[in-house]
Amino acid sequence: MLSGHETWSLVSLALAAFALGLGLFVLHANPRADATRAFFLVMILLFVGGCTDFFFMNAADQAQATALARLLLFVLVLEMGALLYLATFLPYESSSGWFRDRWWLYFLVVSATALAPALLLQEDDVAHTSYGWGVEGSLALWICGALILLYTLAADAMLADVYRRTSDKNSRTRIVIVAVATTTPIVYTIIYAILDQTTLDLPPILSPGFFIAAVIMAHAVRRYRLFTIKVQDNGKSAVSSSLAARRFEYGTSLLFLEKKGERAFAAFENEVAAGSVGVVISSDHPDVLRERYRLQNSAVIWLAKQPGEKRVDPASLSILQVSIADFLHQHEGAVVLVDGVECLLANNSLENVLKMLYALDDEVVVTKGLLITTLDPEVMSKKGLAMLVRDFQVVEGKGAGTEI
Repeated sequence: MLSGHETWSLVSLALAAFALGLGLFVLHANPRADATRAFFLVMILLFVGGCTDFFFMNAADQAQATALARLLLFVLVLEMGALLYLATFLPYESSSGWFRDRWWLYFLVVSATALAPALLLQEDDVAHTSYGWGVEGSLALWICGALILLYTLAADAMLADVYRRTSDKNSRTRIVIVAVATTTPIVYTIIYAILDQTTLDLPPILSPGFFIAAVIMAHAVRRYRLFTIKVQDNGKSAVSSSLAARRFEYGTSLLFLEKKGERAFAAFENEVAAGSVGVVISSDHPDVLRERYRLQNSAVIWLAKQPGEKRVDPASLSILQVSIADFLHQHEGAVVLVDGVECLLANNSLENVLKMLYALDDEVVVTKGLLITTLDPEVMSKKGLAMLVRDFQVVEGKGAGTEI
């Protein structure tokens, strides 16, 4: 039975319950994504850390308190290492190649560093206070703090780099929120250490810092759908809607001359709502596209140099062409939206890009499909644009049947 100041240990237990619930919620929302699993790992470590801290503060004797304190220091370092790993998945669901390919080596290194403060902690470093058991200032505690600071700075540096390289507003907001959450535990620890030098009687508990971090993460999940957006298509074809009707003749290719592709996506959404099976090819990440448009039941091929499922290197035109052609032949009467022409032109010659588009134009004729291409006319030469306009049906301006 807890009494007096010992009730402070319930903060650690509340952290454990909150982290477990948040982790399970995100995992249920998108169980297949690697980023979701990384987030769940962080929450599980927060759960273990909260439970360990609670039992440590209420340990029966010094021997038990020392054993639990060693486990707590080990888990604290693991938590920050896992937060650094989670940072590699932003701004989207894909992690950097090194972390994806060698995740086991990374966590082996993190575990080895986490063992250092745990093994260095001595029984004399653990003392009982009016709040329960706590760890006094010692070499083990300083090493633990240094490792936590190291992983925090590494995570913030990585997040600052992807923030600089990302222009999407929502993605940047997610990055900032995760950076704040990652930094909160170390900021709380520094403030606690400063206040501890005063005459204030503070409870020897670090869980509030991690609790605040978990709450910030929860805000990102609720408000910005952090790691809960399903990136891959669900394998189901679009459902016909009596409210939508096909507005274009199939067996043709359309060219939308616009900078942002809004009308092209509106046309694509309408055709899918009318019953067509669709696929989008874009240089924008599927997360971003699914936030902006109704693409829940459409496949998305991401033009990205990093290898992975549902991704094609923009320089590999032959692979992209075969992928789209196979899709058209598997789903007769399908609609294809090529939104990444600018990306293709940046990685290939104009002649090769035009050859691929002409080949796809032939494919939609054979399969009675619909090819929608969106292009900013300012990025292509007048000669190239003239060649596309000659063979594609140009859709420009309002009143073209694309208003949804």
